[in-house]
Amino acid sequence: MLREHDYYVICLLVFPALMLLLGIQQALRQFGERNILYALSFCWFMGVAHSHYLMSRRLQEAYFPRSTRNLPPQAFLHPNQLKEADIPDSARFLCPEDPSPNIALLALHRQGWSAYNFGNEIQNDTLQKYAGECGLSHLAIRDTMNYNPLYQDFFSVRLIEIGGWYIYRH
Repeated sequence: MLREHDYYVICLLVFPALMLLLGIQQALRQFGERNILYALSFCWFMGVAHSHYLMSRRLQEAYFPRSTRNLPPQAFLHPNQLKEADIPDSARFLCPEDPSPNIALLALHRQGWSAYNFGNEIQNDTLQKYAGECGLSHLAIRDTMNYNPLYQDFFSVRLIEIGGWYIYRH
């Protein structure tokens, strides 16, 4: 829960913040302002480096190892590729194979929904509701074995195969 919604921790930060202020006050008395400034600068630099490392590792999960959960580099389309295939910017995609909040949608440069939003429990009435109220118009899958009867009924028009994506329209 805290990986995606870390703002829940904010209320718990009062105690560590108070301890930090008391620790800085004590350290200033013992070590002097200049040494504390150097130590805090070093800690800040290490924190930035660690955060950069963690975020770059998280982005690498989009590429390696190859699996249905991860996308190869060619799956990240150029922003105009779908437009050139007559798929408008306003198209809203369903990417049912993507368990992340938006890696597939980022790769397609479009808005929409993924398995992160629905899980494996998507049903016809849900598709109808999202098509009517939210503009769901296209399906993007990478494995045609996942083009099940529900999707075949709802997204019946196959448009293109591009970058390993199979795009269907409602």
